Amino acid sequence: MEVGKTVGMQYNNVLISRNLRPSSALAFYAVCAGITAAGGNVRDAGMMIAPAMPFASKGSECCIMIGSPDKTDENSMFLSNIDGSLFNESQMRAVYSGLEAEKELPPYSNVGRIRKVTGGLEKYRSKVIEYVGNVDCRVVMDCASDCTCFVAPRLMSDLGADLTSINSHPDGRSPGRPPALEEQNLKSLSKFVRASPGSIGIAFNSNGTRLAVFDEEGNYLNSGTALAILMSNMKPGKVALPVDASLAVTDALQSSEITWTRRGHRSLGETVRTGGLDMGGNMNGYFVFPGISYSLDGITAGALMARIAGETNLSQLVSGLAPSFKSDFSVPYHGDMNEISKSIHDQVAALEYDSMSEAEGWRVNMESGWFLIRLSEKDETVYITAEGKDKMYGASLMGIATDIVKSSVKKLSA
Repeated sequence: MEVGKTVGMQYNNVLISRNLRPSSALAFYAVCAGITAAGGNVRDAGMMIAPAMPFASKGSECCIMIGSPDKTDENSMFLSNIDGSLFNESQMRAVYSGLEAEKELPPYSNVGRIRKVTGGLEKYRSKVIEYVGNVDCRVVMDCASDCTCFVAPRLMSDLGADLTSINSHPDGRSPGRPPALEEQNLKSLSKFVRASPGSIGIAFNSNGTRLAVFDEEGNYLNSGTALAILMSNMKPGKVALPVDASLAVTDALQSSEITWTRRGHRSLGETVRTGGLDMGGNMNGYFVFPGISYSLDGITAGALMARIAGETNLSQLVSGLAPSFKSDFSVPYHGDMNEISKSIHDQVAALEYDSMSEAEGWRVNMESGWFLIRLSEKDETVYITAEGKDKMYGASLMGIATDIVKSSVKKLSA
């Protein structure tokens, strides 16, 4: 309710949707109470996937999606702009500042109103069909028994896919599986794919922002592999990638201009929008397609993967990816984080490399691999990741990065 009051004082018209979890309705009415008490107006989009919200946002100033996309035992809300991009840091700071401020509510005569809005799902479905084109593929789809079942199965059928759907009954109280897209939660989907020769498997989280894929043999594709296949097929000229993007992904984009972003998904839509990029994706199954919106959009990604599978074979594409060797290491530190950062920066800058990004720490790209050094102030640890096209090269990159970190930490301690 307090979040609702804060948002209602900063935005006059707020679009709200929610997933099917029982607690989402409770949270929805609490947020609505706060917004309207503050004098703001609510546009109720009902139970809707997050990627469709921009298509129902006419007349709104911001959007709220209620319901954790990956958990059943807790709830959350996501604030976004009407183009689908999540609130940036300055917008979130304004919300947090509003939560801490004293709130003087308007008189009863100025209480806001709630009205229903419709049509968002249908407009979204039509736009994706236009964007993706024809799909000639057998697909087994798992909708997590949540709001993705209102649009994804029909969308895939309209695209031309031969569809089998599971967990596509809208029952947020008793879902057929946990909504998170880890492989252990998707065993039923894998079995269905293996029992349906020539099919691929596609699964979504509860609000349609994230994608998981199984190839024709029922093998789970990690998100980096799925991202590499999609990028290789789409060939975007300008693309947003996180600093932990794998070699398989960057090798697929050798002719593309890469804008590096922080890990995670919060800044993905904003980066694509502000940079005028063609596409964005990360290593956790999140994608942004500006031809649709700047929302995180697993459903469009799933439709594109099905189109690719219909034109070729996912398992063959996976086997065609060059092998690589990745490792992780961490070094604890105590003391001034800024001094350690300066020492690491100076040593990294002295290296010979192909390119370097400081979007989050230091990602150093070399001829046959890369390493990432990032500091965590929260647990006073420096985290190192290195990946090479062969085991020896990957180990040498890890050695270079580790030497830089240890010398910086030791220098400060001394």
